[in-house]
Order: sequence, then structure tokens, then C-alpha cells
Amino acid sequence: MLGSVPAALGLGGSSLRRIVGAGYLWPGASFTRSSGAWGVDASGALASWATDAPRFVGSSKWLRVEGQRTNAVRNPRGEGATPGVLGSGGVMPTTWTLSAAGGVTVEVIGAVVVNGVGCLRLSITGTATSTANLSLLMESATSIVAAQGQVWSGSVFLRRDPGTNATPSVQLRYTEHNSSSTQLAASAGIVETVTASLSRVERSYTTAQAACAFVRPFLTLSVVNGSTYTTTLDVGWPQMEQAPFASSPILPLVGTQAVSSRSQDNVTLPLSQIGTAWNRQQGVIVADIQTVGPFTSSTASDWLGVCSAGTAQNYIGLAINPAHTAIEARIVVSGVAQPIASVTISPPPRNTTFRVALAWSSTQVQVAARGVVGTVVAITALPVPTQLEIGRLGTGNPLFGAVSGLDVQPAAIFGTGLAALT
Repeated sequence: MLGSVPAALGLGGSSLRRIVGAGYLWPGASFTRSSGAWGVDASGALASWATDAPRFVGSSKWLRVEGQRTNAVRNPRGEGATPGVLGSGGVMPTTWTLSAAGGVTVEVIGAVVVNGVGCLRLSITGTATSTANLSLLMESATSIVAAQGQVWSGSVFLRRDPGTNATPSVQLRYTEHNSSSTQLAASAGIVETVTASLSRVERSYTTAQAACAFVRPFLTLSVVNGSTYTTTLDVGWPQMEQAPFASSPILPLVGTQAVSSRSQDNVTLPLSQIGTAWNRQQGVIVADIQTVGPFTSSTASDWLGVCSAGTAQNYIGLAINPAHTAIEARIVVSGVAQPIASVTISPPPRNTTFRVALAWSSTQVQVAARGVVGTVVAITALPVPTQLEIGRLGTGNPLFGAVSGLDVQPAAIFGTGLAALT
């Protein structure tokens, strides 16, 4: 059985039937993911989940749902380092380099684990003899293949012990290179907030150079002439994804230094498993969701919950529209789209849970979100779904986020009643 909570009535003890809850997935639902995955466990530390194991993350045990992603950094674990002062026996991890500058001393302390994240610990000490940037490169100039106009997102876990003196400012930046490895451009630097608590820094970058053949992420550590430094810096799990935002950590196997991928989370429930809780002729779907990525425009919808016949030709679906300005009800029958019902929403903050609902009958459909209901839209036909897909429609445009609750009801509610469910 997936999860640990017995099946129960949904919101408010109504006839809504809970399909997803805290640490719970309806018995009879299938969960597949052809790779392992990472997430935050109940203690707040990063932890791994095995292949085909659903991730109930955080102390609230929400179901994490993500699409496929690839980490182009080959050695995010920072393996292969040798403790010691750089230039006097100390060696950076394989594929990593650090160009010392400004007269300060950089020492590789070694590998440490902070809140479940494997980090390389560095010590930066001494008085700077010039104002300079130390560049911590996590890949070679010709490793990550890219092209003009691509959107990349880099991320890295950082923590520092400020010591008793000044601390270097830290920036996550990118360079573009041509096919001969010549640097074409570098992104502007933004000083990151790095504290004594481990946190993940993330920046997105769009390659702009016509001759761009490669892109490389790096950290700039800036020191100021005359300032004295006694800083310890932890750098963990750098990641580089061709996407507009970073997803959960993606790591190769221990001892393996290679580009690695995380597969899509697939949650499927045959509608026959929920018996009378499913009614093709009318019903309601309510979902509590949390988006991980920034709520910005994309090229396609992000699917929340879809009752389908296993294809994109027949379904009733609840989605975020491509512009990320509305929640939509989309119905397709034998490949023909019915009119779309929607409700406008203000972009919610990242990692904030909000509730949405879809109601349908044989003649009309309506959606609601965050207590606001959209206009009732007339329809002329309904599909014949056989399964409920959570956070996806097939393999296309999955939700990158978490589902803290998903309920279905075999009777439609429209107007203020539907708004009240959200």
C-alpha cells in the first residue's frame, strides 16, 4: 500500500473522496519513476527515494511530482578532492577548479554532509593583497553543450561560517564558449545571500551568443584589498539544467562522474478503483498544489489532475494555462476540444500551496481557485475516461511541485459552492 493513512472522506467530511493526502495515495493507484530521486524528508534534511517509490516530502508529507530533468554537471558530489592548501598538496574535486587570486590562501578541508547534502568544505584565510575574484569552476569549458537562445538554470547548496573577519561575497554566474572553447560572454554577477544555515542558490540564464556551443556555471568569490578573511565555505551538489527553473537534486551514483537524469513521476489511478466516487456524467475534482518553479509564462499548460482514456484525445483536465495567469478546465472528446472554462489568478509565490477545483456536467463546466469562481461555460460532449493522472497528461507538461491533497466527488457543484471548496 502506498502511504500510511487509510482511505477516508475528503474535505470537510463531504462526499469528496480523498485520492492523495498527507503521506497517502489511494490503494490501487500505481506510482512509477524509472530512477531514484531526492527530496526533503520529515526532519528537513535531503534524502533519497528508490526507483518507483513516491516521495512524500517534508513534515507535511506532500506528494512530490516532477517531470524528467538532467543535471549536466558530471561531478555534483565533489568527489576526488585531496585535503590541503591549493598549490601545496590540496586538490579540488575531479572536473572542479579554483583559481586563487588576491593573495588569500584557499585550503580544501574535505567532504562533509550538511542536512543530508554532500558538500566540499573550503577554508579561505589571509589578508587580500588586491581586490580580486576567485573563480570556482564546476565544469570544463567544453562539457555542457548549448546553443544560442537556450534557457539554463544552475543551482548549488551553500553555507559559510563567517569567522571573526570579513567574508568573500559569492555570486553564481555563467560563461558562454564557442566550439573552440573561447569565452564569448559572462553573465552579470548578483551577490547571493549565504549564511551559517545551508541553503540552495538558484539562477537562470539565457544563452545569447550566436556562436555559443557550450555553457558553464561557476561561482565567483570576491575579496577586497586589505581585508582579512577567516571563512569556511561549504559547496554542495551543483546542478545545471536546461530549463527555466531548478528542480530537485539530481545525482549520479556514488563513485560515478557523469551527466545524470531523474525520470518523470507517474501517478495513475484506474477510475474503476474508486467505484461510485467516479461519475462520468458529472463531478468535481479539488486539488491542493504547490509549484516549485517560478509562476511565469511558458509554452504549454502545466497539468494538475486529468481524467483521461490514456491519450491526449479524450480527457477532462485541470491545468495552469501557458501564460500562468489562469486555472483552466480543458475537455477533449475524440480529439475535438470543447470550450475552455477558466478563472484568473494572481501568480502565487513559489512553494506556496493553493487550492483549485473543477466541476463538470454533461452540459457545462466551471473552475474555481483560491475562493474565486470563473464563468460557467457550456459544453456539448464528454469523453469516456478510464484513469486519473495526477500532475501530468501522459508525458507532456508535468507539474513540478507537490500535491498535498486531491479529492473527487461524483456530483457537480457550481457557483459559490464550488468557490467555497477552494
